[in-house]
Amino acid sequence: FYTSCAGGLNIFYEKELQRTNATGHHVKIHVHDFLSGHTGILIQENRQNADKWLARILIAAREHGFDFLLSNIQGGEMHNAIPHDAVAEVVLKDAVADFTAFVKQYHNGLVEENKLIETNIPKIEVTTEGDLQPFSKEDTNTLLNLIEAIPHGVFCMSPAIQGMVNTSQSLSVLKIENNKVLI
Repeated sequence: FYTSCAGGLNIFYEKELQRTNATGHHVKIHVHDFLSGHTGILIQENRQNADKWLARILIAAREHGFDFLLSNIQGGEMHNAIPHDAVAEVVLKDAVADFTAFVKQYHNGLVEENKLIETNIPKIEVTTEGDLQPFSKEDTNTLLNLIEAIPHGVFCMSPAIQGMVNTSQSLSVLKIENNKVLI
């Protein structure tokens, strides 16, 4: 009989974001249907984090040359759960059809890459909707880079008990409230 604790430490990050005046096409990207689960029980299964998945797609789009500003991003609801869905809204200068095709193709590549773990097959929806003023280019890039940099997964397994996680971390809740990102 073994017992352990899935408790730990919560770290909160918040930063005031600056909105800017920008015109363009409002595009909403929603990734959903990830397996998710309790971070204290299932983190060692390498289930994907919807927040980080969405940031990865947006960073790839940025690196591919799409010019956009983030106007909203959110995902995850509970501090002890792997996020099962995430939503971002961007203001895109042009090439909406190309952007949509790119993010869907990139998402499908991630699905293929993770098909042995994410057996539920995560979905993506891209729509032209939204009306929020976007954040500055600097805040857009800083926020996406931060989401990408925050670790998700197992750091260390127990040396004494085979198969038991000793140390792990998950980005569990991501939201924007009153022009402030809360992680």
